[in-house]
Order: sequence, then C-alpha cells, then structure tokens
Amino acid sequence: MNGEPVSVVLNQNKAYIGCDTDANYDDECAIIDLTTLQLENTITNFPVKIISYVLTFFHGRNIY
Repeated sequence: MNGEPVSVVLNQNKAYIGCDTDANYDDECAIIDLTTLQLENTITNFPVKIISYVLTFFHGRNIY
C-alpha cells in the first residue's frame, strides 16, 4: 500500500482498504487475504473521498 488507509470493508476472508495517496486520481484499493495476512492485489486509480479531516495548530485544534 502506498498511501494512508481511509476506509476498510471486510467481506468473508478479505479486507478491502481504500488508500489516499495524496494524488488527485491515483488513490488505490488494497485487497488483503485475512487468512494469510498477505497483500493479494492492488486496484489503482481507485477513487477515495475523505469526508472529514482535522487541522491542528500551535494553539489548540480546529475540527471540521
């Protein structure tokens, strides 16, 4: 996986992890086999949308 995990969907013995790569259109989805904990496949150009984020400053936190 080349980015930050954003969302995870579990389906039977597989985990589908949407990863934000900080590029506009190059996000990806990693598919992990949960029985072996091995990366099975990566889907490139997979749209991941972050719907919440936190900004931190020197004087407290702002949450949007």
